[in-house]
Amino acid sequence: FYQAEYKKGLWASFINVSGAVSQYQRIDYFRKKDLVLSDTIWVLSDTIWNEAVGANDTVEYKGNLYTNKSPEARAAATEWETFPSFTIKAGAKYNLNESNSVFFNAGFISKAPLFRNVFYFDNTKFKDIQNEFVRAIELGHLYRSAKVSTNLNAYYTRWENKPVSSGGKVLEVDDQLIRANINGMDAVHMGVEFDIDYEFHSDWKIQGLISYGDWTWASGDTVRFTDNDNNPLPESDFYFNAKGVHVGDAAQTQFGLSLEWEPIQRLYLRMRGTHFARHFSEFDPFSLEGENAARESWKTPKYTLFDFHTGYTYRLENVDLTLRASVLNLMNTKFISDAENNDPNANTNTNLSSIQQFNANSASVFFGQGRRFNISLTVRF
Repeated sequence: FYQAEYKKGLWASFINVSGAVSQYQRIDYFRKKDLVLSDTIWVLSDTIWNEAVGANDTVEYKGNLYTNKSPEARAAATEWETFPSFTIKAGAKYNLNESNSVFFNAGFISKAPLFRNVFYFDNTKFKDIQNEFVRAIELGHLYRSAKVSTNLNAYYTRWENKPVSSGGKVLEVDDQLIRANINGMDAVHMGVEFDIDYEFHSDWKIQGLISYGDWTWASGDTVRFTDNDNNPLPESDFYFNAKGVHVGDAAQTQFGLSLEWEPIQRLYLRMRGTHFARHFSEFDPFSLEGENAARESWKTPKYTLFDFHTGYTYRLENVDLTLRASVLNLMNTKFISDAENNDPNANTNTNLSSIQQFNANSASVFFGQGRRFNISLTVRF
């Protein structure tokens, strides 16, 4: 990690460079165990994951008997996978006057894939795993005064090899399952954000935010799977077209308002409401072919959540005791937090054509949490 900053007159700038190495290994304690003999993994059959002894198995090798309780037995494990990554960020700010300033940031990120995009649940490894690459620029305006502060920014991000939520495509070749993700799925994230903090009275404060994004996929291609020698596998060409389809897993429109009151010193009460809209469901890219090419995913219903927070700090000699309490989802609103488009596991209709409806009838959903309470005590010496 290295960061350098430069300030002179009305200008301030920085550059940041960092690097990291991620290593993954998956250990499955519910599969048959491997046998490790003389520093070599002994393979019982032609399976590639060396799962040799189960709970009721006994194996003879060179006159010795082994079970899953033998010291040579270990939980089924994959080889280690290593992914180097790095980031480069830079930015500058120019102060127009005492209250106003403008800024610009840019960055490039090479990000190691998530663990779930390296290994599947059966200890098989996805083929042709690649880092994610993110290129981003941001520009904005800041305003600061005694009572009001605002932040307005616009951003554009090109996210290459962004992972998808589906489990990829599975091929069976010579009784061997080969699983692969779509590498090269690109997305464009752009939008505008604005937030304000206004202390209109010594005891009262208002905070607000507005966020509008347009996050869409920018990929359509034919995916060809190959073996370890890069030879094309039979019947392994799959087409998809996700261009213009909105990215799921987050509400792309949000706006909120909070009101805070401090009736006495060190006691505050805060009410906050946030509205969420344009939340699109996740999808399997391979469903976007033929007449469904570039078809939009189901959009979940919009909703508004209210939260209440309060806290009081009591000073006892050299100790500060802070008691906080919160009521989250105060109105006990029912809302959908996540959804999967055209999920066959969620469709009980025997008519298979009903699975590809791209609407609520064919989606699986997760509901958000209802009303809940938090209380905490912090002690500072």
